[in-house]
Amino acid sequence: MRPFSLLCGVAAGLLVACTDGDITGVSEPTDHASDASMLAASRLSVMTRNLYVGAPLEPILAETDHDAIPVRAAEAWAVLMATDFPTRAKAFAAEIDHVRPHLIGLQEVSLIRVQTPSDIVFGNLAPNAADTALDFLGILLGELDALGLDYRAVAINENIDVEIPRFDPTATPIPLTDTRLTDYDVVLARGDVAVTNPGSGTYQVALPAPAGFDVHRGWVGVDATVGDMVVRFVSTHLESDVEAIQLAQAQELIQLLAAETRPIVVVGDFNSGPGRNQVQSYESMQAAGYGDAWTARPGSREAGNTCCHAGDLSNAFPDMRERIDLVFTRNIERLSPASGKPVIMAWTVGDRAQDRKRFGIWPSDHAGVVARFVFANIGKD
Repeated sequence: MRPFSLLCGVAAGLLVACTDGDITGVSEPTDHASDASMLAASRLSVMTRNLYVGAPLEPILAETDHDAIPVRAAEAWAVLMATDFPTRAKAFAAEIDHVRPHLIGLQEVSLIRVQTPSDIVFGNLAPNAADTALDFLGILLGELDALGLDYRAVAINENIDVEIPRFDPTATPIPLTDTRLTDYDVVLARGDVAVTNPGSGTYQVALPAPAGFDVHRGWVGVDATVGDMVVRFVSTHLESDVEAIQLAQAQELIQLLAAETRPIVVVGDFNSGPGRNQVQSYESMQAAGYGDAWTARPGSREAGNTCCHAGDLSNAFPDMRERIDLVFTRNIERLSPASGKPVIMAWTVGDRAQDRKRFGIWPSDHAGVVARFVFANIGKD
């Protein structure tokens, strides 16, 4: 939380590389039925997408005057309403419809609930607001279903569950509404992907916020069977503000997966990477034997930056300067030992002018990343 090509060609194992100009947004065969049935064993497609809570939370997290928190919360609420998640969910669904990834790692999957009148002011500090204002996962799954897409949530981790009073002049008898944010990491799987062994966890090291609560981060993972390939798929979201905390979380993730000998794909918002002054977590993943799918892709010099649009999503043109949404792999060649290393395609979504134009708003403050792994000896396009 932000505090909170296609296969250009594989023939007889020979790659025909392509340039960035060959990819406009995303590039995916339109014959999805063929992709699902004939080619399931020959390719693995994944996506990482930070859904963005919808408003910058830094002013709330950093507020040391607790009497000012309701005002900061009201300011964030106004931005949250303006960034319109139901419309953004249509954009996410359109991206997924175009790509049809087997597995999707989602971060900042928010459940926002409210309660009027506030009972925090009477000393009830436990999160207990129960009236749903926005259910990001439910809304997104509804949009996917409306497009005829079969995706399901197969692993969920709750990171934080906090409630604060928000200044609300419409509330009576006191002008405060309690606003509760529950933040999740989620893995979605396509309907033809079998999953077992779902797992999740919250990192031991969290960010203490002056506002009076800790910002926790976590991970989710599943064993996924795509055709005859089995892969451990993990999604994570690391701390953004303090690099020492972020690095501790990355190292914990590395240790959690250290004994895994099967192919692993780890995706997520690492808040670390090329173009950012925080690079230790990115470098730690590489030192632990993880390859960066973006740098393994052929024929492109595109930076692949994914962060960030304006906090209110009002910028007319993209200005991404940091690559922090990443796809890492380890032992990926073991998915098809006979063909060895796969051809890897990777591209970004949600960072081109047409992405904003189509729905009138950027889908998120981040771009997403799609990666496809193709094994030349299995199946044919």
